[in-house]
Formats: sequence, C-alpha cells, structure tokens
Amino acid sequence: MRARRGVRAVAGAALFALVASCGPPPTAGPAGPEVEIGVSEGPGREPSPDLPECPVDALDDADGRVDITMWHTEADVPGEVLGDLARTYNESQDRVRVTVQHQGTFDELFSKYTSAIPTNELPDLVEIEDTKILQLIDGGTVLPAESCMRASGFDVEGIDPGVFSYYDVGRMYWPAWLAATAPILIYSRSKFEAAGLDPDDPPGTLAELRAAAEAIRAAGVSDQPFSLDMTRWWPETWLTGAGVPVVDSEDGRVERATESRYDNPTTRAIYRWLADMDDDGLMLSVQAGSIDHILALTQDSVMSLTTSGALTIIAAFVASDPALAEALSPGIAPFPGVEEPGRIRVNSGGYFIVNRSSPERQAAAWDFARWLNEVEQSVRWQIEGSYLPYRAEVRESPELQAFYADDEVGRSLSVAAEQLAAVDPARPGPLIGPYVAYTEIVNQSLESVVFEGADPDTAVEEADAAFQEALDRYNGGG
Repeated sequence: MRARRGVRAVAGAALFALVASCGPPPTAGPAGPEVEIGVSEGPGREPSPDLPECPVDALDDADGRVDITMWHTEADVPGEVLGDLARTYNESQDRVRVTVQHQGTFDELFSKYTSAIPTNELPDLVEIEDTKILQLIDGGTVLPAESCMRASGFDVEGIDPGVFSYYDVGRMYWPAWLAATAPILIYSRSKFEAAGLDPDDPPGTLAELRAAAEAIRAAGVSDQPFSLDMTRWWPETWLTGAGVPVVDSEDGRVERATESRYDNPTTRAIYRWLADMDDDGLMLSVQAGSIDHILALTQDSVMSLTTSGALTIIAAFVASDPALAEALSPGIAPFPGVEEPGRIRVNSGGYFIVNRSSPERQAAAWDFARWLNEVEQSVRWQIEGSYLPYRAEVRESPELQAFYADDEVGRSLSVAAEQLAAVDPARPGPLIGPYVAYTEIVNQSLESVVFEGADPDTAVEEADAAFQEALDRYNGGG
C-alpha cells in the first residue's frame, strides 16, 4: 500500500465548491404514504391512478403576486446562472417572484430540509441529490411533478427514457427540473503525446486505463499517472454500466430493495483493480470529497475521473494561466467502464415541488419550473452552467448543436451529454432508501483498501454486511 500524497494548494476554491456540492444526512424509513415501486415502462406509460392533483389553476385565483423560495446547492458559475435565470423570470411576469437561496452542499441542504419538516419551515422548491430520491418520496413532503406536467400540457414523453426511468417511482415522475451531470475521463493530451500515446485514443476500459498508466510511467512522464478520490460514485457507476445490481429486485426497481447484492465478483474485481493500481504506484489516491485528484493533473498526474458539471470551471481555471494550459491541454473522453466506455447511471440534482405550502405557491413553483424547462433556459443551463440537457428538443436545438461543434468546452460537454442520453432505461441506477448510510459504508471500505491496506475481498464482504444492516433498519427490520 502506498501512502496518500497531498498536492499543493492552488486557486481552486471555485472548483472545490462545485465538486464538493455533489456529495451524502440522517437515514429514516417511510414516513409518508408508502409508494409502491415497480419497473418503469418509459415516458409513454400511463401514470398511476394515485397521482395527486396539481393545483395549477390556483395561480390564476391568487390575490396578488405569489412569493416563493427555492433552496439549491449550486456554487460559483452555476449559482450565478441560476440567480440570473430567477431574475429574468421575475422580470418577465408579475404573478410570481422567486427567491433562490444557496444552502451549501447536497448533504447540508438535505440535513436542513429534513430538520425543517416538523416545523414546516420548508421552501417551495428544493434541490435534492438523485441518490436521495426514495428517502425524499418516503418523507411525503413533495408533489410528483408529473401531475403538474400533465395538467399544464408539458411534454412528459419528451424526457429521455433513461432519465425518466430513474425518477419514475410508483408510476409517478417526481422532479420538476434537473441539474444533470455525467462522470467523464479527463486527461492531459500533451502528456499522452510525451508518453508516445495517441491523445485521440484514450482508454475506454479499466484494463486499458491501467495499460495507459503503465506506459506513461515507463516513459518517465509521471510517477503516478492516474489520480482518483475514493467515492462510491465510481464503483457504483462501473457496476451499473456492467449491468450488476447493488441491491435485489433488479436494483430496487421491481419492488423495494431489502437485500444487499454489493458482494459480487464484479465488485471484488473493481476493488482489486483499485488496490493493485495503488499498490503498484500507478494511482494517487485521495479521500472522498477531496479535489486533490483533479489538482494533481496540474502537477504529476495525467488522468482522472470527474463530473461534467465542473468542466466550465476547469476550463476557466486552465485558461487563466497560459503555461498551465499548455502543460495540461485537457482532453475529455467517455467514462471508462468495466467492459466498455460511456455506460453510466443517471446523476443529477433534482428540483422538487414541496407539497406543504398553499396551492397558489405550489402552482407558482411549477410555473417557474415549467419556464426553466423551456428550450431557451435549458440551453443556457447547459452552455453557461455546464448542466446537461435531458430532452431531445433541447439537445437538438441549433444553438446547442453549434455550441457542441464550435466551442472547446461545448465539445467536451457533448461527450457527457451523449452518455446521459444513452443511459439504459432498464438500468438507470439503483433505488436505495438508506443511501446516506450506503455512501458512508462504501467510501469507508474504499479508503480502507487504499489507505490502510485492507484485503479487497474482505472489504467488500464487510461493506456488504454493513449495508445489509442499513437496509434492515430502513425497512423496519432492525
């Protein structure tokens, strides 16, 4: 086992804020009416007969302007874009006034949200990380946006099948708007060339990634060619892409997950791959929540994994220093998989309508979300905020297509957008109640392997047992 090396601090506060905002508070089982889970049949399916009504007409009957609040996690550039969008919306009409409030990271916001439920001091729209969707629904505090979409004639069937499938719980589609991202490979084209590798042919699998790292070190270009933070996002994406569930009932999509499936041959192979990369000195390993793996690209490392949501900030950071831009010359490629590249799960912050407020405020929340979903705002959300489109009419708009073809950041984001659009509706990602506990368990198990020298197979076995206990507690069995 190799000790973790730190990297020098650089002016990356903005990058840290964005990357750290993607991250896991208290775990509790169902509190509201329990939603019956079943396999999604896609955006063309009939909604549940239990789909609640959305009071869209209440805005017309409101006595004066309706003031609403949105809680969000967007930092730096995306936060500025969101603020500008809210101002534009407020100035475009006089029926609704939106106030957007930043509430820290996903974990910090969710903790504040759950703490505010007993006193009903809740916002009207709230951004919740994709992984917490079942816990949010079980809490009974949000209105499925599909009810508002159908009541107002919104094109539900235009949502990408993979995205729709992920958020289709109980034959109800829940988020009103999304801040969607995708994991990608970022690498130094100049260092690839220095190592004699083709920068236009980056690794597409874990085996190819290791081979590239070995070639880079053998060429004397880097001592630790690959850098990575030890977060559950990576093994979970590798497993989803390979079609390997982490819980029973087809990853919790047929009915509620009750049994862990984390201990399986693919998970063990992934842990062994990580352990071998670290033991052989090919990987700089950092803790979950750190951005040292990205900052390392400005120094010794050559390849890493990151979120597409950070691309605009990374590009601005690199462009601020001509020497850095020449040395790094970042390339972007699809996420390397176990068997093939580009196979990912749905990753996004979802904006949900809170059902605890008055009918006119719920109607106002949907009016703002509906406006955000329009092509013009959605294109801006991608170009300026780095958040991916999840509807074909947005992705195929002339302005966005030109951005993908002509802009350097746009070309990088198009790689991520293609991955999201191609998510398999049959395996969009696991649906897990105790996701916070699951995240902590997996992160700790990964860190035990690379920082403490734990046996990979034992670490997987112990993580599986701890995850099973969390599932039992969440489902009322312990």
